Amino acid sequence: MITTHGRHAHECTLSRTPLGHMTQSISSVRGASGHSHNPFVIMPRHDTREECGDCYGFTFIYSGNYLISADNDYFASTRVTVGINPEGFEWTLAPGEVFASPEAVMMFSENGIGGVSRSFHRLFRKNLVRGKWRDIRRPLLINSWEAAYFGFDDDKLAAFAEKAATLGIEMLVMDDGWFGKRNDSSSSLGDWYVNENKLKGGLSSLIKRVNAAGLKFGIWYEPEMVSPDSDLYRAHPEWTLRVPGRTSSLSRHQLVLDMSNRDVVEYLKTSFEKTFGGVPIDYIKWDMNRHLSEVGSDFLPPERQKEVPHRYMLGVYELLSWFRSRFPDIIIETCSGGGGRYDLGMMRYGEQIWTSDLTLPAARTVIQYGSTLAYPAATMSCHVSHPGDDPDEIDYRWAVAIHGMLGYEMNILTVDEAVKARIPHEIEQYREYEHLIKDGELYRLKNPPENGCAAYYYTNGDSSEILLSFIQTEDSVKNVSYRLKISRAERGAVYIDRRSGER
Repeated sequence: MITTHGRHAHECTLSRTPLGHMTQSISSVRGASGHSHNPFVIMPRHDTREECGDCYGFTFIYSGNYLISADNDYFASTRVTVGINPEGFEWTLAPGEVFASPEAVMMFSENGIGGVSRSFHRLFRKNLVRGKWRDIRRPLLINSWEAAYFGFDDDKLAAFAEKAATLGIEMLVMDDGWFGKRNDSSSSLGDWYVNENKLKGGLSSLIKRVNAAGLKFGIWYEPEMVSPDSDLYRAHPEWTLRVPGRTSSLSRHQLVLDMSNRDVVEYLKTSFEKTFGGVPIDYIKWDMNRHLSEVGSDFLPPERQKEVPHRYMLGVYELLSWFRSRFPDIIIETCSGGGGRYDLGMMRYGEQIWTSDLTLPAARTVIQYGSTLAYPAATMSCHVSHPGDDPDEIDYRWAVAIHGMLGYEMNILTVDEAVKARIPHEIEQYREYEHLIKDGELYRLKNPPENGCAAYYYTNGDSSEILLSFIQTEDSVKNVSYRLKISRAERGAVYIDRRSGER
């Protein structure tokens, strides 16, 4: 049984465990699929390898509490169950009512673990992910977070946009801090109106300046949360998840809105419309920086409180579905402290997901490699973060980040000129390879947790192009040579190394 385990900023590390005569499972009761185990399992036979042997894969099109279990009985027959976690879950059906359970996906391949992965990738790229940006080139962005955190105004963002345009970057994303009186993480979630002390003239004025520089515009949003220090909470404390007699837990100075309450969902639709309805926004980052606790609702009777976690997810899906239909041309990237809700439920609504809050290249290599067991690179948002003053370091970060939808997170106004000079060349190279990464077939060769390095390649349909990557994650392997077997290379064909020109 192959699973991926982890925690915040260290998601999706591979784990392969023999399936004994017992029940083995992965699960979440966090109200989201969670950082601890991604909701999929791969089940190869004992002698199955990456490219040969029988293999099954199971995953869940859902973003809430789940349970995936495998029971190996005394006849060595294995039963796999995928569904909503029964812990703390009940649902009351009146006569004539219907309950629609989330869907699961089962995949089989006789071509090993890689065969299952590639089948998953094709299925999800073409039959699950939606929106106009699914099949076309997405704009390459720079996010303001690691450049400015909360400390920005319209002049600084306009300067970012002007500099970004000279480097070949195509979109500026304004992250947390643009609304209410938000200058740190302690206030204003829920007050989704522009802070005009920061953005003088409002959102439309800033977007005009960004567009004038030649860039598209994106914005960060965390609709499922509320700060106790906010106008929304002061008006409606009953709109939060809470349990009578218990103290509501704060995490990151915030509480969770009761998305099972229709009034909350309608309020958020109205907020979206007021803030985004009349301005040309091209991208939204939909964040969720804490999971659920004190899971109770003031708007359901006591006997239906165990319905709250699932009703919460139905409310989130309704809001996402409304947003998708109301703003069909906007790219949606979802996030939950990075990979805390990286699942197929979210992929039904957004083209990509922020893979992890950790962008350090060695660790990111492990996270991205594990994610590819089930998810295509086209769904992974991967950024080059600040490399310091070493130009070689930005090349390393870029070599990792290109194995997804590339972006940047750094202060391009202050970064070293030698580092800055590498960015246009990196973008040019990425655009050359992007069609293989986004739509090609992935073949894994070396697993980083086991080898101290990662090796994998993408190929197009007729194998006329192959993009091979070797990423070293540990110093101990730098003097080791590897012979990498490229099974999709056509026998007798001559391939040209585009970097060196060698055949």
